[in-house]
Amino acid sequence: MKKHLFKISGLVGAGILILCFQNCSDMVVQDEVIYQSSLAEYQKDLDQKNLPSILSSSGLAYWSKPGAPSYVDIVTSPNLFLADKWSVVIAADRSAPNGTLFGFNSGMNSEEGRISIVGGKLRAYHFSDASNYSYVETNLPTTGTKMVIAAAFGAEPTQITLLVNGVIQTAAIAKTGVPGTFSLLAKSVGTVSNSVIESFVHGAPDTGVTLNAGQLNVMSRYIATENSIPNVIYDPTLMGSGDGSNTTVTDPLLVAAKAVIDAKCISCHNSTGSGGNLTGLTSAKAVAGGWVVAGRPDQSKLYFRLKGSLSGPSDKRDMPAGGGSISAAEVKAVADWISAIK
Repeated sequence: MKKHLFKISGLVGAGILILCFQNCSDMVVQDEVIYQSSLAEYQKDLDQKNLPSILSSSGLAYWSKPGAPSYVDIVTSPNLFLADKWSVVIAADRSAPNGTLFGFNSGMNSEEGRISIVGGKLRAYHFSDASNYSYVETNLPTTGTKMVIAAAFGAEPTQITLLVNGVIQTAAIAKTGVPGTFSLLAKSVGTVSNSVIESFVHGAPDTGVTLNAGQLNVMSRYIATENSIPNVIYDPTLMGSGDGSNTTVTDPLLVAAKAVIDAKCISCHNSTGSGGNLTGLTSAKAVAGGWVVAGRPDQSKLYFRLKGSLSGPSDKRDMPAGGGSISAAEVKAVADWISAIK
């Protein structure tokens, strides 16, 4: 297992929103640097917290890749484990034809978690039987020769998470018939397309859960690195969610402000400092701790501590301490975040 040490590839540039707080080119560049730095830190933290535990998990059931598989190949050793929920990550050719890429079921094509291409669209099926199923559908990637698809299937038909090249898909779950709840039954691989390059399955009753969106993103990028697949990215909507399980879009103003605070303030204002703890700052924590007044940077202690907000009253303390520098763009990033807090 140790041979699978993660290569943090820094695939955070593609498709990333660049925040621009000012029209001046120097401030635009600085804002981009702040945002990219924050992305890299969140990605690194997510990887370090999740990859070792995934690779050593008792729920790791199947892993087939070019050459000898790293784990028992369930195609030749069926019914390896019992599960009513599981997660799948596959690398495949982007030009794969219509049909099932990967299916994992309880026999006779029942209770199947299936990844398929239908009419040129990608679908993740929570498949009870041929007449009763739910699914999430999205577009295939438009670039590259290969792609990485990740999906988690919970016991309930509404529990489907789908990522394409690391990006969480937000399409609504569609239903046909009356999809049923998965049972705790023996599972085996039903279908593996010739277009699949590598496939990974996680799921066992003792784990009790599927991989969350952040963990699926970690494994998507890991498998992409193994197969030299570009454009598989850290999804920025995972920022600020701790374990990466949050699939809602994080406020980009908070992301930019937190990047400034982490860079300029945390060295003193941490759990061991005497001036207040700004680690893991959220909007709610900032308001509750008295650091900011929602919507009012002009009344917020945090804002006036940043070099007196550069233009604030002279009786306000200047931070960062010890001669540390802070730019107008960084101060404005904090002000914009406070102004947007409701």
